[in-house]
Amino acid sequence: RKDWQTGESTFGSLEGGTLVRCSIDQAAALRQKDHPTLKALGAAVPFEVAIGSNGAVWLKGKTPATTVLLANALLNSLTLSEAATEAMVKVLVERMRKDEEERKERRR
Repeated sequence: RKDWQTGESTFGSLEGGTLVRCSIDQAAALRQKDHPTLKALGAAVPFEVAIGSNGAVWLKGKTPATTVLLANALLNSLTLSEAATEAMVKVLVERMRKDEEERKERRR
């Protein structure tokens, strides 16, 4: 976790990925250390995120499918409990991995 206040962050253009919007309060919650949604997603898939004070959230996964999963999981989790969020992320990641395996099999 890099923060502009510590001088560890670097600024540049956000290339690729997708932008989603949430409320200012939800964005503030997402910026808290160990936010349940970001923690659950980070344990499952690598990704980049930039959360603005204005409610704009930029997400980028390794693949377009991962980016879509991230955006859907994040937006769906905004009204869920921590346990429900963890369960949802688990199901989404399992489904994404299964879909990836099926695509690989079809290519063979």
